[in-house]
Amino acid sequence: MQRERTMDPSSNQNETMRHVPPLAFIRQKIGTDYRKQCETLYRSAHQAGQPSAGQEVESEFRGLARSLDRISDLLRSGRHPNGHGHQHPSQELHARLDSAFEGAIRALEGVKEDEYGRRAPYQTFERSRWEMIWTAVLRARAQIGRLIDLLEPRDSSLREALLGHLVPAALPESAPTPE
Repeated sequence: MQRERTMDPSSNQNETMRHVPPLAFIRQKIGTDYRKQCETLYRSAHQAGQPSAGQEVESEFRGLARSLDRISDLLRSGRHPNGHGHQHPSQELHARLDSAFEGAIRALEGVKEDEYGRRAPYQTFERSRWEMIWTAVLRARAQIGRLIDLLEPRDSSLREALLGHLVPAALPESAPTPE
């Protein structure tokens, strides 16, 4: 006989969702990985001597900023969107991306570990806020992938720049020299 899952009625905690990654993982992805990739992609799109990046590339960068704004909007319920009072985001693309990353990082840093990743009560038939946040993170990742696909034909060294931190620049002294 299978044992039923019961929750302590005195506990106000809902079940933890296993399909949403840990908060530290999301913070690291947005704060470090995605931000570095975005800066590399932006430099590649706006290189000196190159024609303008194009409407499609600009649109993807703006979509990435909207995905990051969505994360901060979901985490800051009760405040004005983007947490900026009544200010509108900058129209200059680089400043817009910087403010979107800063807003998402600040919002994620304000989340308490014990309230993160809890399922919404099933009686409400609503998606959990954490599922929507993870969806926005995945959407940001997909837009970075589309930017790579759009910019790689223009910049042959783009993949090397994006993956350069993963490959050592020199062999260790103890390693045998290739022949």
